[in-house]
Amino acid sequence: MSKLEGRILMAEPPMIAPAAQAVAASGSSKGAPLFVAADPDLVAKEGVAQDSWFVISHLTSGSNRLDLLVHYIRLTPPKADPIIQAMVSVLDPVSGTSIAEEKDYKASETTLSTSSFDVQTPAGGMSGHASAMHVTGRFQRINVDLTLAHQGPLLANLGTGILPFYGEINYEYALPNMKTVGSVVVDGKRYQVEGVSWFDRQWGQMAPSFWEHMQWSWMGISLDNGDHISLWDIIDDDKEHAFATLFHPDGRHEIVDVEPLAQGATSIWTSAASGHRYPTHWVVSFPTLKARLHVEPLVREQEMVSPIGIHKYEGASKVAGEMQGEPVTGHAVVELVGDWI
Repeated sequence: MSKLEGRILMAEPPMIAPAAQAVAASGSSKGAPLFVAADPDLVAKEGVAQDSWFVISHLTSGSNRLDLLVHYIRLTPPKADPIIQAMVSVLDPVSGTSIAEEKDYKASETTLSTSSFDVQTPAGGMSGHASAMHVTGRFQRINVDLTLAHQGPLLANLGTGILPFYGEINYEYALPNMKTVGSVVVDGKRYQVEGVSWFDRQWGQMAPSFWEHMQWSWMGISLDNGDHISLWDIIDDDKEHAFATLFHPDGRHEIVDVEPLAQGATSIWTSAASGHRYPTHWVVSFPTLKARLHVEPLVREQEMVSPIGIHKYEGASKVAGEMQGEPVTGHAVVELVGDWI
């Protein structure tokens, strides 16, 4: 983060209060409060330290499979101006390797609308609605032009859309089953693709401990039985919080504990580019669900090396195991931030 030091923080309006957010999202005082809404909360937020739009796509083109990630995020570090990161990665079906690119911009170089869903950078962006979302990316080796369409309820983190994050409140929801069509170009080769995408939306404040410790695992798991799981394992100094939201096809949420992931993490890989170490095999246990899932990357080397030093692992993965005595399979993305010993 040293490249960002010494800049002056721009004044921004305060983030909307949680109570007001809940009323605006749910439109009702009945039942558990819902703090997020699919379309209204696509717009950029004012007064937040991070504002994130994240898409992972599980695509096919004829006999080829492409696992794709597109991520646009605005970060405002302490005593610094906002920086907008544009990131993309893909598992290249020709070489079988992961290709990742990142470009970083000043706020003045981008458009993040607070009145409509329109997030644009020189490297691409996202716009539209939950039912018709346009995702683009224009990078050196990867170009993306996709249309995503969602129907049905959203996955609200912890059932309400609230994410406790390093002593602050964040909001998070997902549209985990978006029908996807379009094109992806990898090193000049064009693929007409179709499949499904998981869109994840997160925004909120960042406490000082976030910038000091910044270590977590997140998994977006899609099972072939139609269930989706958003899993967090957040390490904050000597504290660790592991939990998951299980989302059923009929919209029901189950909030479940997770055994800390470090206990079942093996096969450490050391990145030659960043020097960071990452586990590349996990046994994920959900005691109340009587579930054990083996999660393993399709390709071991899937690091996103960042020009500003926020390196992360974004691993397209396969899933197999059992839940409630029944075998389950699926796919996932595993995000690791921090250095894992």
